[in-house]
Amino acid sequence: MPPATLTYLHTHWDREWYAPFREYQVRLADVVDAVLDRLDAGDLPAFTLDGQTCLLADYLELRPHQRERLSSRIHDGRLSVGPWFVAPDSFLVSGESLIRNLQRGLQEARTWGCRRFTGYLPDTFGHSGDMPTILQGFGLDSAMLWRGVNPSSALFWWESPSGARVQTLHLTDGYFQNMLHDPLLTQSERVDALRALKSKLAAAAAPYPALIPLGGDHLGPPSAAHWQLLNETLGPLETIHPADWFERLPPQAVRDDGPVISGELRDCAASFILPGVYSARMALKRENRLLEHRLARIAEPLAAITQLLTPPDCAAPFYHAEIAKAWELLLLNQAHDGIGGCSIDAVHRENAHRYEQAHQLLDAVAIRDARALDRIALQGVPADCWLIVNTGDRPYTGPVRVSAEGEAAQAGLSDCEIEPDALRDAYRSDFCDVPQAHRLVRRATGAIWAEDLPPFSATVLPKTLARKPPGDARILKPTDGERNAIENAFLRLSVREDGRIDVLDRQTQKLYRDLIRWVAQPQRGDAYNYRPRPDAPPVFWPDSSDWQAVTEQDAFCASLVLTSGALPFRRTRLTLTTQSPWLVMQTDIVVTPDAADWRDATFQASFETGAPLTTVTAESHLSAVSRSYDPAYCLQAQPPAEKGRELPTHTGPIQRFILANGQCWLVKGGCEYEIAQSRLNLTLFRTFERLSRDDTGARGAHAGPPLPTPEASNGAMTLTYAWAPTPTADDPVPWAYEAATRFYGVVNGWQGGAASLTRPPAAVSRSLLSWDNPAIVNMACVMAASSPRVLALRLLNVTSAPQTLLLNVGLRYERARWADLNHEPLADVSPVDLAKPQSFAPHALRTLLLEGIAQDPRLG
Repeated sequence: MPPATLTYLHTHWDREWYAPFREYQVRLADVVDAVLDRLDAGDLPAFTLDGQTCLLADYLELRPHQRERLSSRIHDGRLSVGPWFVAPDSFLVSGESLIRNLQRGLQEARTWGCRRFTGYLPDTFGHSGDMPTILQGFGLDSAMLWRGVNPSSALFWWESPSGARVQTLHLTDGYFQNMLHDPLLTQSERVDALRALKSKLAAAAAPYPALIPLGGDHLGPPSAAHWQLLNETLGPLETIHPADWFERLPPQAVRDDGPVISGELRDCAASFILPGVYSARMALKRENRLLEHRLARIAEPLAAITQLLTPPDCAAPFYHAEIAKAWELLLLNQAHDGIGGCSIDAVHRENAHRYEQAHQLLDAVAIRDARALDRIALQGVPADCWLIVNTGDRPYTGPVRVSAEGEAAQAGLSDCEIEPDALRDAYRSDFCDVPQAHRLVRRATGAIWAEDLPPFSATVLPKTLARKPPGDARILKPTDGERNAIENAFLRLSVREDGRIDVLDRQTQKLYRDLIRWVAQPQRGDAYNYRPRPDAPPVFWPDSSDWQAVTEQDAFCASLVLTSGALPFRRTRLTLTTQSPWLVMQTDIVVTPDAADWRDATFQASFETGAPLTTVTAESHLSAVSRSYDPAYCLQAQPPAEKGRELPTHTGPIQRFILANGQCWLVKGGCEYEIAQSRLNLTLFRTFERLSRDDTGARGAHAGPPLPTPEASNGAMTLTYAWAPTPTADDPVPWAYEAATRFYGVVNGWQGGAASLTRPPAAVSRSLLSWDNPAIVNMACVMAASSPRVLALRLLNVTSAPQTLLLNVGLRYERARWADLNHEPLADVSPVDLAKPQSFAPHALRTLLLEGIAQDPRLG
């Protein structure tokens, strides 16, 4: 008897795409109803529900009476779910977001009774090179994927920079195999298509058995007649789940000497990777990045500081559920057609609403944490003080944004903004108070100067000690004869009469001539790809006529503000800050609905790097990845893509920083750069008029339905980014990580003091922990969900060299243990002696649990 043909029946579920979520939810209910009916009837052996558990809650919201039936089919192994919470994009979200996504998905799938998993990534637009590290961190040793790779063998080892490997099956012809559903096919054509698919996959998988996917986007199970046809054509047939395929491999298939592919997978030779999603709907990508940062680098460490540095009678409640809900809203927006910006307008309006809801939750939690920390004034700290929290992993000296209430709130603040009618924080954190008119208050937000703030700390700074920066670090006021110039101790920036911008590095005396211009390029594009129009040359700004400059200055910074009269580049603010080597830029772009020339265009900040760009190093999820380029390549000069093919581009995805030619760029929410000979271009905004079109020239087919996207063809965008020469150290990567975290901001403060006491003024700080090695960076500092007395610290070696870490923990704890990414202690590792240095392999990601932590009796 011939061996059975292995197949898996599935639906691929874009939670929202060319229809909004609620419309798809109704379809999902119908599909899962049909799957359960067929499973119960016995004429459907097994079904895979696309590897994401969020679909279970979506289904049960409309079918709550089906919970027991759904649970039974998952428990008996016939319906497979997980390991993800949502099917994510790989490059447009942070590494910590991928970890939280997988963490929640696995927890939910196991709760439902699913026990076997593979890293199922059937439709991700390319794959991060750090994914094997993440999968192995959860105990997953295999992956199944498509796009981004064109391997010689369907089965290979995929290796991360950390050395982590997972055995990987390439879905050679993709997950989308709808020949059983396609109404345009005749019976004989279905048979031919099935046989051709089996032959193609068998050749790619040889000498191992092929796995044939059958299903597609938003499709239900095959009909009884089509199931019979399938058995007759490919039988004998065995239907399994993706994770089961790896368990069927013979022992020789799991040896370590098979084919190895290292790093990120962004090859478009075999399938589209659709790199235009890096810049589609840029405003949503900015909101995603800012919310990721706020959750992992501010809200969670602030909750830990509040729990562990305040007395028991002062601590805020443990707001795990509130922060978890904010993570859920963020993750739902990270489904690849959502964060990719490649959905209809209605979908992205809902994305924006979820971001707003998440910030509302975090605003409320932050106020309560602040009020709890503020009550430390009862322990003997002066009432007239600033309370400052540093949630970062490095000491901080510099300007701090603080908020204060009352008529004299803005006294002593620099760069002050006033909100005249605001609800008092005391009301917002006290459910016994009422919102009467006298509860309104004048709120001011501005900057003060603070020094030597420890990592992960709360500091009480009496206002009498808040002072201006040292004189030798002040901004030097431009002379009257050089009104279009600003400088600090590190850089001098000037604008020539023709609008060209020069920057002098005062440390090395190197002049970066004509450093930056802004360029608007008409294109032919859609949500997935774009290509410059050959009949429409780029427009550069500023030019010799269309610009004006105004110099502004306060205690901590000086700015040149460039404005335009005609182009969508309405304004760019170029700022130098005291004691900072960074030139910070903020660009406002406005494309009005009547601006026909710019409804399909790309807007970029273009930097002259001084030499052809052959290599760029960009922050990836858990490593800094180096990408090679041919600086002479020009997408516009290539012939249009052939049918079914996609042209390579010189664009790449960004997390937070890029290094190239001795310079560094930081981006607060931008996700795309482009290489053009010696110029590095940061994409600030992109407009397009349709979800998909087949005449972009960059891609030889549609990538979705050609629906109109009017809200993507205009709008406003503000993006903040920065540039600096890199230091002369051998490895600038740790410096770039620290700079990126500081650029996003981890130090915040507010007016403190809950009582009027007379203790002599003195700055008081307490820190959860610290370490001296800048090559080890914090990825998460969070109270474990299982207990408010367990602190989970996720640490990453950002270099390709071994490192050691000596942790200084300012708390009492019962024991420390290394854990996996699910915060489960590793069974083969004994408790950690933190008095000894801890070893980190190159690019190692490790999670440390500090358990049984006792709350500190006071801050001081």
